[in-house]
Amino acid sequence: MVLFLLGLIIVPLRIFATYTNTLFSAFLIIVPIYILIEIYYFFKDIPRRRDGTLPKKKKNKIFTIAEWTFLGIVIIVLLLARSGVILKQDCPDEIQGNPQAELNIKYFFNPFCPNCWKQETIVQKILNSYRSNISLERYDHRYCEEEERELGLKMVPGFLFQFDNETESFGFLSEREMSNIICERIEC
Repeated sequence: MVLFLLGLIIVPLRIFATYTNTLFSAFLIIVPIYILIEIYYFFKDIPRRRDGTLPKKKKNKIFTIAEWTFLGIVIIVLLLARSGVILKQDCPDEIQGNPQAELNIKYFFNPFCPNCWKQETIVQKILNSYRSNISLERYDHRYCEEEERELGLKMVPGFLFQFDNETESFGFLSEREMSNIICERIEC
């Protein structure tokens, strides 16, 4: 039974691995609310239980145990997925643009960082403009901390521009700043 429940959780999470953190965040909100509602109705029904006027629930004990077991398994699986123990993503997550380009940009981001949300729109515009001239490697900060330390980056969003044998790192960049940096290194 437990293996079946784990399969019901892990298979969809493998399919929707990129949304695991969003699902986990939703469960962090929904589960405490559900537990608070259960506690509220438990205390609300205490006088009726004492009087014996509370109608018996139709749920049987096995269903209640299965419900709480399933909830526990979901929480454990989502915690493991969030920490990267299961569903670990590769570093880099994705390589976009021209893999043979002279200018390689390593982009470190966190999907829960508001500055990264702003930076993502800029990165997409730059990628659309310079797709054939640059190689953009995306690194999710949560799973690629070791690579981030090795490269000496200390901020998210963070960029490392590699051109020939030179490397230069930056934090948040506006569209104009990013275009200027790219055009200094390649012909625009």
